[in-house]
Amino acid sequence: MESAVVHIVVTVVALPLVMFFFQQMIQRADAIREKEEEHWRKVVVQNFDRIEMALKDSCNRNRAEHEQLYLMANKNMSDIKAIQTVQKQHGCDSPRRRIDDH
Repeated sequence: MESAVVHIVVTVVALPLVMFFFQQMIQRADAIREKEEEHWRKVVVQNFDRIEMALKDSCNRNRAEHEQLYLMANKNMSDIKAIQTVQKQHGCDSPRRRIDDH
């Protein structure tokens, strides 16, 4: 009879308490894991945003540098054409030098 009472007490009182505490422990662990995942997602999104901004900045600088190089190249080409025009006018544009007969 005593063992039957013990079984009933364990079944009615102890097992539900153990299950309740186990469920609470699992819920806390899940909450902690969800917070960690949320923090991880936030960090990952921030890292992607930072990388995206760095790429945009790099591309913008690259475009600006290319524009400067093209402007310099165009300016150099116009300077070269001006020099060639002057050389042609003075007769210095051929491999042979013209000798003026005086």
